[in-house]
Formats: sequence, structure tokens, C-alpha cells
Amino acid sequence: MPAALARLKAVALAGGNVFAELLDTVQHCSLGQITQALYEVGGAYRRNM
Repeated sequence: MPAALARLKAVALAGGNVFAELLDTVQHCSLGQITQALYEVGGAYRRNM
């Protein structure tokens, strides 16, 4: 589980294909774990007002 999240973080930081990595990660991790991992590397999305 931690290895899948680490790979997802690495792909996101490198600007790679996050969707392809997500397909593997969802088999091992919960949505909350994935959300937290992506938040750690990318931050929160905030719409411009």
C-alpha cells in the first residue's frame, strides 16, 4: 500500500500520466489515502473568484 502511494506521488511530481498510475493504485488504496497523497504533492485546488 505505501509503495503504491509513493509511486503515485512520484508520477504526479514528475508530471507523468497520473491516470495510468491511478488505475493501479485504486486496487490497493482507499479514495481517502489517494486524495491525501495527491494533496501532499499538489495542494488543494482553489477556483479564482
